[in-house]
Amino acid sequence: MNETDTIHVICQAHLDLAWLWRWRESWSEALNNVTTVVRLMEKYPQLTFSYSNAVIYQWVKESAPGLFREIQTLVRQGRWEVVGGWWVEADCNLPSGESLVRQALYGKRFIRDHFDRDVKIGYCPDAFGHCAELPRILKSTGYDYYVFSKPRLNEDFPHLFRWCASDGSEIVTWRMYGGYATGPNDTRQSLEVLIRQSAKNNFAADCRHTALFIGLGDHGGGPGEEQIRKVIELSDCRDLPVIKFSTLDGFFAELHKDGVLSVLPRFRGELVPHNIGCYSACGRIKELNRRTEIAMREAETLAVLSEQLGYVEYPGEKLEEAWKNLLFNQFHDIIAGTCIAACYDEAEEALGASLHAARTIVAENLHRISYAVNTSKLKNNAIFIFNPLPWPRESIVALDMFTAIDGAGGPAINSVMDCSSGERMPVQFAPADSPYGPWLKPWEKLLVKTVLPPYGYTLLELSSEKMPPPEPLPHSPVWDRCAFLKPPGLIVGSDNSDVFAHGLDSFRTEWKPVVFENEFVLERGPVRFRTRRCGVFEKSELNLEMITLPGSDLTELSIYGQWRETDQLLKFELPVAMSHLRAVYQTPYGHIVRPMDRQEVSGHGWCALNGDYEGEPCTVGLINSGVYSFDTTDSSIRLTLRRSVEGPSYHAFRYSLEEGKKYLDQGAFALRILVVVMRAPFDSVRLDKLTMEFQHPAHALMETMHPGSLPDHVSFFEVESSGSIFCAWKKAENQLGFILRLQESSGMPGTARIFSAVFKIDEVIELSAFALQTIRIAPHSGKWRFWKVNGLEE
Repeated sequence: MNETDTIHVICQAHLDLAWLWRWRESWSEALNNVTTVVRLMEKYPQLTFSYSNAVIYQWVKESAPGLFREIQTLVRQGRWEVVGGWWVEADCNLPSGESLVRQALYGKRFIRDHFDRDVKIGYCPDAFGHCAELPRILKSTGYDYYVFSKPRLNEDFPHLFRWCASDGSEIVTWRMYGGYATGPNDTRQSLEVLIRQSAKNNFAADCRHTALFIGLGDHGGGPGEEQIRKVIELSDCRDLPVIKFSTLDGFFAELHKDGVLSVLPRFRGELVPHNIGCYSACGRIKELNRRTEIAMREAETLAVLSEQLGYVEYPGEKLEEAWKNLLFNQFHDIIAGTCIAACYDEAEEALGASLHAARTIVAENLHRISYAVNTSKLKNNAIFIFNPLPWPRESIVALDMFTAIDGAGGPAINSVMDCSSGERMPVQFAPADSPYGPWLKPWEKLLVKTVLPPYGYTLLELSSEKMPPPEPLPHSPVWDRCAFLKPPGLIVGSDNSDVFAHGLDSFRTEWKPVVFENEFVLERGPVRFRTRRCGVFEKSELNLEMITLPGSDLTELSIYGQWRETDQLLKFELPVAMSHLRAVYQTPYGHIVRPMDRQEVSGHGWCALNGDYEGEPCTVGLINSGVYSFDTTDSSIRLTLRRSVEGPSYHAFRYSLEEGKKYLDQGAFALRILVVVMRAPFDSVRLDKLTMEFQHPAHALMETMHPGSLPDHVSFFEVESSGSIFCAWKKAENQLGFILRLQESSGMPGTARIFSAVFKIDEVIELSAFALQTIRIAPHSGKWRFWKVNGLEE
């Protein structure tokens, strides 16, 4: 045994902020844990302790300010380590890339404000896998190191390595030996066995330092006094390496001093799989997470715009509270769907509050802008249509309204006129959300397709003037017009696994097709064609609506109904007839190619199959409204829509018949899918942009005649780039200017032009391949100054 070999004993008290208990119990347990550890540290001056989750520190500050001050003292002494730096130990596959950036932004800011520490060590020991672009996100928010436990991987995989992202970002990563905690049955004797095993087996190649984690976890606990004494006792054993209480910061500092970090193996890719059931369990909370993330982006951009126009101050505190609610419910057990039912009642309340706050900000500012438009020259009412994305787009808007121009009667609406260009456009009426209107007057959904300016609006005046009927264009679904596609369908298979799907890497079962017995035409007109197919599968009622656009290679599907099956999976399947296939998935701030091997994998807004047909390149993409779980066969791609297993089941531990079985995702559901066909090589940028357009539909408001200072057609802001994607536009946390975040998606170095005639901005930003670039924009000497900052806005 080398006398300089060292085992760094890291004391921790991993606490799941919600799992088999609600978050309020975690608050109580956190206070108990922290109190116990502080008292032990008074008794044992050599004891050190590492603790994550910024929200826990906030709980302690609010509930026990005296105890919080004691922690601050211990942090200053270097004995208490604030690790992780995120608001919570989040899932690392399911939140958006922007959410992961905000975990660091809000968590690190709290820690810096109250402990004067810049956390450099990312820490998610219990997360169920880690996305491939996490090193880029971590590096962009000021991290140098990352520590994880799951997945266990095989022993050939290094425990100490440089994890590389697609843009070249690297982060030194430590994969724990064993687990992140010791259990309640661990005795002094078993701890000695664990330490001796660590001395024998747990040193990475050419490394004289290793880390051993002790202390009760999951429901908190921390190191027991017997454990502490045993570590002190073994620290004097000459047949063992140096054993000392330490911190992760101290551990990495020793590795750096030894020069080990400069010669580490490199790994590029995702750290999966682990608990594949977590990608689909409790779909309703995952869908709510997606909706809230989308609404937060719109709320921030419109709040910045409204402040720049001089209408209202940026609601920073309201947005921060909404973000923290969202971030808390991205804790790995909550968003993964593995908690008890009571946790999801509370999660829906919290996410609902954030969603409502965001949508209120959006509505307030849309109406401020809309009412500032000068509509005094209108002859009839008009539709104000706002594009929340910074590039021009063609969009269909829908608005429930009277079919007559004056509402009560008179001439019918037959067209609309663009108030800026004078161009007339046809309209189409379809059934409204209600089968009747006020005073029982004709009340339907008006549909119109128009081209919208980048991050701006246009005004369409209602007209009774009839237009000649348009030339007939094909309105059949894209698979009827495309030889390399086959009709999609819904399939159902059995699933008797627990909520985590422990021990599985795929759901291999006999699949049964859902038979749709009836089909109805709901809409037929110049704007779109819509049908509904309905059927029954055992106890469930299912509907498949299809919207086709004349002359378009896009087909939108709505899948909804009443799902009442138990221990079964519902999947959407799209078969293809292409060769040389590869499967590509959107992930947090990136995309990844994976084998077509039936393995269940996570993804975000889109998945795609890319290959060729008769020697020509082609791609089919599936954009979704709230799905995170996918798989492929050798000739199809599938989305997991519903997974109705028992929750929260764990291996053989299930509810008894006497207690009553509790199954996930029962009852009403609704999801949307956009089928995209590209007769061209794979294009991630187009899929990213179409996904954002799918997620951020144009907003439509009715306007009447009134004076105003704004014209009838404006683009406030444009990002012009062939390879980069708009991610965020918000006010800077220090209130000095605002923050723009872009993601280079094509894999090629390029530029993005930031342009606004309204605010006199015209700047070209250079981006390297796959860069995640944050830019501060602030007034300086009568002009706008642009400079690159990191994700912490520094």
